[in-house]
Amino acid sequence: MEFIYSLSDGKKAVIYDDGNNVMLLFITNIRNMQSAVVVRDYLSLLDCMYFRNNIYIAYISTANELKWKQAGREEGLVLISGNGEAFDISMLSQFVINEKIYVSYLFYNSSQNAYEIRYVNPNGDRKFKVMISAKERLNDYRIICENNETFLKIKYPENDKYEYYKISVDGQEDISLSKEYLIDEGENVKNKERLELEIEKLREELKKQYEEEIKSMKENYTRQYNELSDMTKQVQEEGRKYRELYVQTLDVLNKKTQRKKETADNTGTESVKTKTVKED
Repeated sequence: MEFIYSLSDGKKAVIYDDGNNVMLLFITNIRNMQSAVVVRDYLSLLDCMYFRNNIYIAYISTANELKWKQAGREEGLVLISGNGEAFDISMLSQFVINEKIYVSYLFYNSSQNAYEIRYVNPNGDRKFKVMISAKERLNDYRIICENNETFLKIKYPENDKYEYYKISVDGQEDISLSKEYLIDEGENVKNKERLELEIEKLREELKKQYEEEIKSMKENYTRQYNELSDMTKQVQEEGRKYRELYVQTLDVLNKKTQRKKETADNTGTESVKTKTVKED
């Protein structure tokens, strides 16, 4: 799963899972990227939210805990421990009402034989409360903001359309719901399509960059190999020349030595002949 946000400083932030890690990638431009590991114990149900220039992450950890943290901080909060109800939750989501962040999830309450959407304020008392309860499992739910108002969207198995409830919260952080008429889906569909196009565009840009970097690396390696090969050939050529010069020098020296020897021999022979003539 991937989340993409445009930050206030002009950068783009991409959050995605990679094995048991959650990665945060900052992109200034296609050639300037910085990545960091922001979660090292990720298991499932990654959800991210960008609020007040900060990125908040909710997820199920490898210890089977529901955890929540702000990106950039070392420690996160354990909202549900490993021996609690984290085994039975799904559809993890975050939302903001009255400048407060809430974490919600779908939970099957076996004692009530009901499916409950529960929520908690991580920066508050961290006590989970029930937003809505249903006798049948929900196909999907979402919490959205429209015109400065917050709505709960629910899709039941027997209905292909969402039902909408307006969310209100009191001073005790108790949420109440009021049924609303269906909101026009057109704009939501457009937003989803824009997001999908943006994600696909980013994927293509990253793919192109990697291809260009790999191509550049291959070209550099090829150039370095060719330069090394040319250098080796030059060294070999110089060595061959030195060998030939050495052989030629030896040949000249040998010829000079041979001539000196022959001259010496001839001189000795002439001396013998002269001595013999004198004796006669």
